[in-house]
Amino acid sequence: MTTRRWLRGVVVDGADAPVPGAYVVVVEASVPLPEIALVADAQGGFAINLPEGTCRLRAEDAGRAGEVEVTVPAPGEVRIQLR
Repeated sequence: MTTRRWLRGVVVDGADAPVPGAYVVVVEASVPLPEIALVADAQGGFAINLPEGTCRLRAEDAGRAGEVEVTVPAPGEVRIQLR
């Protein structure tokens, strides 16, 4: 059985301001996963329950996008900056 952990993060713009409603998707993971996608909350925040290992997250909003590779569990909050 694979251990799962909560990964918490925030989507921000180039000025480091939160981006509410940004679309966040797991685009790659070290273990096979079903498609996982969600929408950031009013403060740009999100939380995903993922198995331990590495993964790459992509966030998109209004023609801007950003990606980050993380190791689960991550120390602290993950930030995805849109460009």
